Amino acid sequence: MFPIYVCGKERGALPPEWRYDPARATLKWKDAFSGPRVHGAAPGPGGGGGAAAATGAAVVTGGAAMSGERRPPHPAARSYDGDGITVSYDVRRCLHAAECVRGLPQVFEVGRRPWIMPRNASADEVAETVRRCPSGALVCHRTDGMPDEVPDVPAHVSLHEDGVLHVRGDLEVRTPDGARRETRVMLCGCGKTGNTPFCDHSGPCADHV
Repeated sequence: MFPIYVCGKERGALPPEWRYDPARATLKWKDAFSGPRVHGAAPGPGGGGGAAAATGAAVVTGGAAMSGERRPPHPAARSYDGDGITVSYDVRRCLHAAECVRGLPQVFEVGRRPWIMPRNASADEVAETVRRCPSGALVCHRTDGMPDEVPDVPAHVSLHEDGVLHVRGDLEVRTPDGARRETRVMLCGCGKTGNTPFCDHSGPCADHV
């Protein structure tokens, strides 16, 4: 299995909503919430794990059970075209880490309309800045023939002081609306989110903002 690293705190200090299974290198939400779980798929013959295992993707599952045949609706994101790159922004996922406005203010400027102007920098600069967005609210697609974002391998889970789980890697995120491929997500650690399995600062984590 791909290893999952819990950074910053001992595994025993995980919030009570999560359980750690060392045999499977698995983080699982407590059964009372039927919420998200994160695990590393075991690729290769006999490894199991279905399509995710075939690609070596880590899996994040949230909410009620769902069929792998369902296709999710188009994400509620706006797209902004630049020279050789298109940036999409999903406001429901944004937790205001501000990596974008600090990293490339000529492209990302809150209060300006449009607030994202990819043409104000090179495609490489925009792509590097988008990659720093921990929530995955920002994603980009290269239209200049260059590859899109390469996910971290192995996948990493980092537990922050506010209880939010930051996950990076080749991820399949199974939401109540269907499965999505992601490279960066921030997961709810308290069970209060209205956008399962993603954190939306509805719980005590909002006190750390």
